[in-house]
Amino acid sequence: MSEKYLEKVYNQLSYHIKSDVNFPDAYIFLTNEQQRFIIEMFETEREAVKEALFDSIKEMKELVDEI
Repeated sequence: MSEKYLEKVYNQLSYHIKSDVNFPDAYIFLTNEQQRFIIEMFETEREAVKEALFDSIKEMKELVDEI
């Protein structure tokens, strides 16, 4: 996942969300630790979505085989 993409997504988050967790308003002001946290969070979420999609594809294949 590219840092530019993460920066774009982070900067689009509501100010209130970032404020509630004491994160800066702009990605550029994140500390290295905060950046690593954001990167790991997005990677974890991406893997969960990927797994859900693979499960859906498997279910669809099984349904097609039944037909």
